[in-house]
Amino acid sequence: MNKHRRWPWITCIVLASLPVVWMMLKMNGAFISDTDYFWHIELGKNIVETQTISTQNNLSWVGEERGLPFINHSWMSDILLYVLSSIRGYMFGAYLYGVLTMFTLSYCVYALWRECLPANQQGRFCPSVADLLILTITTWALYETRGNPRPQQLSLIFFVIAWWLLKKDKDRKQGNMAAIGLIVLATAWANFHGGTLPILFALTGLQLVAEIFPSFVTGNAKHEKKGRARRIAAILVGEILAGCINPYGITLYTQLYRVSSTCAAINVTEWQPANMNNAAWVFVSFAALLAYTLLSPRKIMLTEILPACAFAGMTLLHVRAYPWYAVSLAIFALEHRQEIQETVARLPWPIVKRQSQKLGNVFVALSVGAVVVMGSSLSINILTSSYYREFSDELTKVISSISPERMYTSYNSGGMAIQAGFQSFVDSRADAFTPE
Repeated sequence: MNKHRRWPWITCIVLASLPVVWMMLKMNGAFISDTDYFWHIELGKNIVETQTISTQNNLSWVGEERGLPFINHSWMSDILLYVLSSIRGYMFGAYLYGVLTMFTLSYCVYALWRECLPANQQGRFCPSVADLLILTITTWALYETRGNPRPQQLSLIFFVIAWWLLKKDKDRKQGNMAAIGLIVLATAWANFHGGTLPILFALTGLQLVAEIFPSFVTGNAKHEKKGRARRIAAILVGEILAGCINPYGITLYTQLYRVSSTCAAINVTEWQPANMNNAAWVFVSFAALLAYTLLSPRKIMLTEILPACAFAGMTLLHVRAYPWYAVSLAIFALEHRQEIQETVARLPWPIVKRQSQKLGNVFVALSVGAVVVMGSSLSINILTSSYYREFSDELTKVISSISPERMYTSYNSGGMAIQAGFQSFVDSRADAFTPE
């Protein structure tokens, strides 16, 4: 392989490592903060040990007493989390999962959209100052997915792949393979994190809406109808049917988003609407996105702006949807790199728009240095630290000596009780508990 041909892949690896280091800084400050992690591990452990996937809520004593059904729509992710935590404990498992999923997500974005990266005729990384600004925005947006040790991180990777496959479906030569890929992806998504499978349907549905919508040109936006409505509708139906290939079949769809009718929607931040306190960056970035759309040197296609707008709207309803908005923002920034560069080039500073291979080499070298130095030091610190435990070893021994039949836990402490070996009253599996 020509050494110049290796550069796009090397650049993608370096760029994908930057959000990981940023995430590790957060890990260094507070980790593990998501108590979902613990019951995911316990569910994975039960599956491995019993070789069965339970349909009853046995981790909660109230769930067991009332025979509450439980659909584990992330059972494959639970096994993965359990296996990783078995290597060197909970902290290492959470750290390793976060690093792997964040890197894979970022690498997929940069590798699948590598034609959008600034390069010279030899294919070597050749950015301008404006390009580095765009890559900084992309890195920040990918970091905002946070890399928490939960199954939704895998669904973000599926989301990126689905977006790319929908783009490839427009190509007649690659269309059939892309359509098959989307259907296969739906099956994987249903088993790794079926709770977010409707996001795949929404992404495909947006393409269907665009195909139904008539062509238009207005202001700084335009839309060209491609005549693919029947094909996209067939793909969407195929995805829905493929999503039924899971241990629960079509019943999986009856459990999705049940949380919105429970008290979790009132008391848990991630299920509340976005506001300036819990998601200020969403409002600021979306305002900047709309401003760019109005000031862009070329007309923006409806299909290019629609996903970011749709997932921003979902975030306004439930702030938990912000990771998908963040990924949409990162992809939008990459796809419009040249246009954003032209907009920035209007500034009276020649250095802003001048591309330089030397600048690219310096950026790669500094990035590699930062990843190695900071990554190594943060890794040592993270691996030697301990996570917050509401149920310490001493407290666990005291509770065990009492042998309580019923322990009353809160939404957040339930996961830690399960990790300590007790049944919870309620925990953060909000969809597992009825409104009563």
